Amino acid sequence: MTARTPGSASLKLSRTSVMLYENCRERLADGRAASTQRYLGSFPRSATDIPPKFGALLREATRGRPERYQALLERIEHEVLGPARLRKAEAQSAARRTAVEVALHYALDAVSGIQPQEIDAALAKTVDALFAQARRLQPGPPAAGSEE
Repeated sequence: MTARTPGSASLKLSRTSVMLYENCRERLADGRAASTQRYLGSFPRSATDIPPKFGALLREATRGRPERYQALLERIEHEVLGPARLRKAEAQSAARRTAVEVALHYALDAVSGIQPQEIDAALAKTVDALFAQARRLQPGPPAAGSEE
């Protein structure tokens, strides 16, 4: 007969995934101890949020130990989700920069052959529109009576 202690949840972070395991210790009939590790689930490190199925597995694996649940969540947020969100934002920003470059090249090609004064007038109108849009996007002063 073996005596088994309640398992504790642990994470393994590989280069590509986040894996959840349950670690248990057993006392064998002959008195020797053995440890076991059971795989519970995983999700890719590219994820920017914890998948619901993994979240449910994590809650179940840490049931009765809210401090362990919180510690594992903080580790996932700090080492996986935060960096993944940053990578995603950087990729989106690079894609927007590329789109602007392509649009500018297209615009330069489109204006070739147009008279310089027409280009100047069109460019001035475009710059005015861009500045107006930028002013609308900037946050204004706090509303009267509001506290920060």
